[in-house]
Amino acid sequence: MTLNQLTIASVEQQELKLSKSGMEIKISNALVQKRVTFLDYVFGGCEISLQVAVDFTASNGPAHNPNSLHFMGNANVPNQYITAIQSVGSILEQYDTDKRYPVYGFGGRMPESPTQTSHCFALNGDVFNPEVPGVGGILNVYRHAIQRVTLHGPTYFSPILRYVNGFCLQKAQEMS
Repeated sequence: MTLNQLTIASVEQQELKLSKSGMEIKISNALVQKRVTFLDYVFGGCEISLQVAVDFTASNGPAHNPNSLHFMGNANVPNQYITAIQSVGSILEQYDTDKRYPVYGFGGRMPESPTQTSHCFALNGDVFNPEVPGVGGILNVYRHAIQRVTLHGPTYFSPILRYVNGFCLQKAQEMS
């Protein structure tokens, strides 16, 4: 049986019978679907928009500790956050038309509120406009924030996810 026969049978809602060696297989409903790829979405007009949220919880280890994900001891060796931002950002940046990215943090204590953990804050300091230009902008606000924010916790993802979801809904409404 060929893919073409299955497709025709599916469209015409026919039952197909396949017989071999005394066995019979009946196919009464076949669905043939194209496997959609990432590029199909991009070529179809889907726009990619990167949003970054950095974990400032103490579970990452103190930024001055060489074992910390935030450790910045050697200017020639990027820490794990910088590596991840550069790796993902450099790819997704190619598919974003305005190349402006909202950047958030969670789980840290800000200098203006040293006794309260914030579970959603803009790394550029502007919660109403958390976007920065390009991957370089993301790295700049991260480097600045890691020097200001006290790592704390606990890790609560829901506040940042709710905020990002609202941001996306707002952007979608602006586009329509």
